Amino acid sequence: MLLTLKRELKELVGQDKPDEVFRRLLEEVLHNQCEVYNHAILLQAQHNNIKKEEHLGLIDFQEKNLTFNTVSQALIWLIGSLEISDLNENLRRENKKHAHLPRHHIYTCDRVAQNEIVQLHYYENPAQKIRHFYLHGDIHQKIDSLYKRLGYELGGQLHNWQDGNYQSEQNVKFITFKPTVHQIPKLFLINLHKELLAHFGLDTYRDVLSRKLSETLTSNVLKREQDGKAFGEGDFVFILITLDQYNWNERVTPEVVKTFINNFCDCELPPAAPNFFFFYGIEYNKENLTVQASVRKHIAEAEHVEKLPPLTPVSQQDVNEWFSRYELLLPKGKTPEELTAALFPNLTEIDMEEVELKLDELTERHNKGLVPDI
Repeated sequence: MLLTLKRELKELVGQDKPDEVFRRLLEEVLHNQCEVYNHAILLQAQHNNIKKEEHLGLIDFQEKNLTFNTVSQALIWLIGSLEISDLNENLRRENKKHAHLPRHHIYTCDRVAQNEIVQLHYYENPAQKIRHFYLHGDIHQKIDSLYKRLGYELGGQLHNWQDGNYQSEQNVKFITFKPTVHQIPKLFLINLHKELLAHFGLDTYRDVLSRKLSETLTSNVLKREQDGKAFGEGDFVFILITLDQYNWNERVTPEVVKTFINNFCDCELPPAAPNFFFFYGIEYNKENLTVQASVRKHIAEAEHVEKLPPLTPVSQQDVNEWFSRYELLLPKGKTPEELTAALFPNLTEIDMEEVELKLDELTERHNKGLVPDI
């Protein structure tokens, strides 16, 4: 609810309706004992004074516009700083009934086994800066969503969402790409290096095969000089390299991954560096048993890479468990089991692609304040 309220107020500022913004803030939104209320009162007085001086002809057009722009900027800042504790009693009560659910929570259904392996690998080896994971499953099981879920999980982005104003202090950067297909391992590797370097804004014209991951620490992507939030030891860089059935070649792909790990990623990163998580995601059609068998064989033989269990369809029980954690999405009087059965009738196993689609629809409707149409 708070995020929706902020958006509405900012839209009013953008529509050049400051009087309506002040009215809503002071009469409908804020409680009169909070500091933001005092700021709003002073800002409104400044705005009214400028209008009065304009009416009396005491200031010119340019000065009026400059002051009005300053007031608008201050309003945008003030609205962005709103927290639940600033709201009046009615809105605080309403917020408890209608907390905004961030969209990335739809990624948290099932995938317990994969999540536990990745989390334990991090917490049991905190000094390790570079990690590699093989991730595979059929094309309907949303490998890309799992990799994001793991980043949000470790980056603290899934915590305390009910309060609507929790902001994790950890940075998480997601990079996803699919390398160009090559039958010659060296060309495959060259373009893999170039693609990754380009995502960090680094040049790709020098001898790319001699480059190292450590070079990314100097990139503007991680230094973030524009906002002063440089990536450090508690932050994360999650990289998903998609190697689907269309660019899987059992003679080339495993060797390229191995060489990439042993060369580009073979470097020492300082303790202050962020944590790099590489995922080599292989997707295939359920019917393509040849590629499945080849992928599983080579993953089992791979060295220096953690092997995550294959992604499979989820059960109704998994969806029930998800709704038990996000009960605010349940229509009044319905249980998790009843809602799951209504969404997925006559299904015991459900592709994650379909699960996410339904959860996304429910989440969006909830965040817009709509009653679930179930």
